[in-house]
Amino acid sequence: MQKHQKYFAVISKSTGDLLPYFIAVANGAISKEVVRKGNEAVLRARYEDAKFFYKMDTQKKFSEFRGQLSGILFHEKLGTMLDKMTRVENTVAELALILGINERTVPIIKDAAALAMSDLATSIVTEFTSLAGIMARHYALRDSIPEEVVMIFQYGKFGTNLS
Repeated sequence: MQKHQKYFAVISKSTGDLLPYFIAVANGAISKEVVRKGNEAVLRARYEDAKFFYKMDTQKKFSEFRGQLSGILFHEKLGTMLDKMTRVENTVAELALILGINERTVPIIKDAAALAMSDLATSIVTEFTSLAGIMARHYALRDSIPEEVVMIFQYGKFGTNLS
């Protein structure tokens, strides 16, 4: 809504919940009713798309998406995203120890590396790329993957409590 249509969401001041309203700004003279109906139709279609993709994705376990990374090219000379993530998975434990990360944390990091970026193969992230990492966290929690593993998925949200 914010990225593609440039609308502002309306959030409840008391609860912080998203409300079923939006604010749009138009330049020049317009027919408010025509513009409102058009904007609502676009949002409804995007919502229906998201609902469809989410329903498709949730028919599988999050871990099942990892294999589909083989169909996503990372780099012409370096292979697919699956190739990349396999390399990451094979090196994180050694790297964690070199960096002085607590040994108790290494299994958590290895588990996260085994599933990291798997959401790139989901339908919803393919369609709504800005949800990468966010959907990984959501799908992983839905599948009862431990929170300490899941917190690593949301790109750019790394904590400092891993040492």
